[in-house]
Amino acid sequence: SMKKGDIVKLKDNPEYDWMNEYLGQHFEVEAIFEINCRVRMLDCPNPERYWFMEKTVFEIIGEEE
Repeated sequence: SMKKGDIVKLKDNPEYDWMNEYLGQHFEVEAIFEINCRVRMLDCPNPERYWFMEKTVFEIIGEEE
């Protein structure tokens, strides 16, 4: 299961259309709550760009092998 420091990405066919723009984007898990998590977007111009959303929209990179 997801833990702080994991690198995650959005699952294919995301829940919301606007997320399609971010498929393939990597995020670092920063904090985990009951339903949601806070992730930091990697490789983007703003190193302090965080998302706060449901854990279920993400998958841990390397776990789908």
